Amino acid sequence: MKVLVAHSVQDAEFAGTFLTLLCDVIGLDAADIGSSSPAHAADPPSARAVSLAARAPVTIKILSKYSNQPQSRGLGGAEEPEASSPAFVATVLLDGLSAKRLPASQGRVTVDGSSSFALEELFGHIAGRLEVSHALDLPPHRKRIEALAALARGRSGQHGAALRARLATLLGATAVLVTLATYAWLYPPWGHGRLEFEDEAHGFSSSSEKPSAVVGLDRSDSMARRGRHSLELELDLDGSKPELASAEVWMDLRQQPNVELAHHKVSAWVYAPAQAVGDPEHPNGFQLFVKDEHWRSQYGAWVNAVPDEWTLVELVVGEASDPGSTDAGFDATLVTTLGLKISVGGGSNAIYTGPIYVDSIDW
Repeated sequence: MKVLVAHSVQDAEFAGTFLTLLCDVIGLDAADIGSSSPAHAADPPSARAVSLAARAPVTIKILSKYSNQPQSRGLGGAEEPEASSPAFVATVLLDGLSAKRLPASQGRVTVDGSSSFALEELFGHIAGRLEVSHALDLPPHRKRIEALAALARGRSGQHGAALRARLATLLGATAVLVTLATYAWLYPPWGHGRLEFEDEAHGFSSSSEKPSAVVGLDRSDSMARRGRHSLELELDLDGSKPELASAEVWMDLRQQPNVELAHHKVSAWVYAPAQAVGDPEHPNGFQLFVKDEHWRSQYGAWVNAVPDEWTLVELVVGEASDPGSTDAGFDATLVTTLGLKISVGGGSNAIYTGPIYVDSIDW
């Protein structure tokens, strides 16, 4: 016999469940596991101590409120193994018993039987002692749930209700975490861009002069890089007409709290449907730009539109980019406007009427 589980008569139901866990979680053969209670003991305590130590390299004692003294809970005081004994003693506490009430011993591992985490530690010790190679091969969360579920089924009355409540709490907390993670992905309040378009368009506008290549802009749920909304720009680009060969949209940064862009990288994601790319040999493209309070500008590097993909467009405010342009006297510390320019590719007469989408603007 490799494992002996000693328990009081009142704890027989839990002991049975514990024996099942030894088989199912650790993978021990049922023939290698035995149990013992005072009601079944006929040998004198001293004789039983020698016999049990010789037969069982692992001895587990289950202690609960039904036992009188720690030294006699399941086994008599004379049965307490010496530190040099080959027996490995583990103690499982039930009903909120405190480990401080037990005598300290280097050969003892004490765990709270109502905690699946502690039971995993105990199973690990047992498996290591017995060199069970396939022990604890279940994913951690599954082990914890299965251990708690088994204990809840095995204990009756108030203790079983408490364990079932712990199981419900564990499953409920897991469901809450999954829900929060999903919500944060669909409706990101942080980390996916300083400006998202889930609730508003953040004051983006375009020139009121006509003709204009921007014929409309608003929030849209047709396309989004994060969440469910983006800023949709309805365009009417025509490379053969200078006044329609490019379009600009912008926002007033003074409406945003505590914005300081000098020497900061600004980025935005732009989605272009395949038709919005224009001439593949001279593709349409995007540039981020900023303007200071005197309306002097800095334009970032040109980025080609990519069909049916989100494209990252970037600008480091106050630092020259090539290709790009900066007006003389531009002051990066006085930036008040942030915008996006959309242009027909150089040397192209491409025409595009339709939307592009902007999302996840960050700095």
